[in-house]
Amino acid sequence: MKETILRILFITCLSLFYGTTTFAQEPPSIPERRALAARRDKYVCKELNLTNEECTKLTIILHQLDEERMNIWSNFGHLHMQLKKKAQVSQEEMAMYLKMKSECKIKEAKLMEEYYLKLSNILSPEKLLELDKAQKCFGRELSQERLPK
Repeated sequence: MKETILRILFITCLSLFYGTTTFAQEPPSIPERRALAARRDKYVCKELNLTNEECTKLTIILHQLDEERMNIWSNFGHLHMQLKKKAQVSQEEMAMYLKMKSECKIKEAKLMEEYYLKLSNILSPEKLLELDKAQKCFGRELSQERLPK
């Protein structure tokens, strides 16, 4: 069970690492985030074939996780946008940026572990593994929707 959770954490961290490149854009507004979360919840519950009770418990935890992740990354996002607007970035600013990014990733990894342990009380190990896959598939679908046609 612990190995499964650690594997999920590792995969999630990798996906989050690649997801941090989205800071190049302005973050979505609160209503947009809520709408995306609702779509994600519906998609994940359907993909995992969850009962109404499981779905309700899962979405509550995922929303808490979303909020805490936003709190972790909010200052970094502001710093990223500030530095991006500057004509030149100093060595000190870049060092601070990289340090803050590393600290955010560490905090987020610890948070993910904590929340996946909470989720393991609701979902079976198989569904917990599928959760990660379902969230990635949902993310890919969103990316495809945003591509210009």
